[in-house]
Amino acid sequence: MSTRERIIEAAARLFSRKPYSKVSVEEVAREAGVSKGAVFHYFKSKLELAEQALASFLERLVAAPLRAILASRAPFEEKVGRMLSLAIGVTLRSDVKALLFLTSVYEELGAGGGGSSLGGSTRSTLGFSPSS
Repeated sequence: MSTRERIIEAAARLFSRKPYSKVSVEEVAREAGVSKGAVFHYFKSKLELAEQALASFLERLVAAPLRAILASRAPFEEKVGRMLSLAIGVTLRSDVKALLFLTSVYEELGAGGGGSSLGGSTRSTLGFSPSS
């Protein structure tokens, strides 16, 4: 795993434990085993790091499995069933704190003026065009 990926994973773990506003860049650096300077080498700001952590979380949990379903040669009805199973499975399997991470980061960043950027990042992760 690259240093950048370690930082993103550390941020996602910390953001899943406590609100975005309560996580410092220093904590992320400690959790990732890197310096604070290394965090800023890869990310311009805490906001950018949070967006990447959220995008990574969504990619792994939702977008990649959804793309696999859509790309399959299964009949339409089977794809719909698989998508429903994915949605239910994500909800049942996911740690409640991890789901709260999605909600709290989105709300806090939206309230802080980062929502438009975050929304675009989230849409692109899920494969939607800006006009969707």
